[in-house]
Amino acid sequence: MLKTLIVSPNQIPKELTIKDYDEIREYLGDWTKIIALSEDNATVISSMGVKNLKANLNRFVYPDFVYGDFIVVGRNKDGKPKSLTKKQINYYKNFFGEDSINYVIKRLQVRKAVRKVFLRR
Repeated sequence: MLKTLIVSPNQIPKELTIKDYDEIREYLGDWTKIIALSEDNATVISSMGVKNLKANLNRFVYPDFVYGDFIVVGRNKDGKPKSLTKKQINYYKNFFGEDSINYVIKRLQVRKAVRKVFLRR
């Protein structure tokens, strides 16, 4: 079993225990995008197809915004999923917490304001 975090749009991350990578794919879909986090041996796994399905903007994970739910999981030296440590769980709960949600909300407000300006022209 793998200890992970599930991060949903506009929600605080929640701990999620999953069996293996296949269960992650069942949850997110077959087409997944993997973003290695540089802070430690952790990875964001998100669905590649959700942006096209008008999923909600979730968080900014360098170098791009992630749409829909994503899962944060540890990774071993071979790049295979492993459980997050307690330290990683606490770190990413904070990293993707309230400040992260507020950042996305502000970015959306700026996008809407800019769109209105250009529509008036």
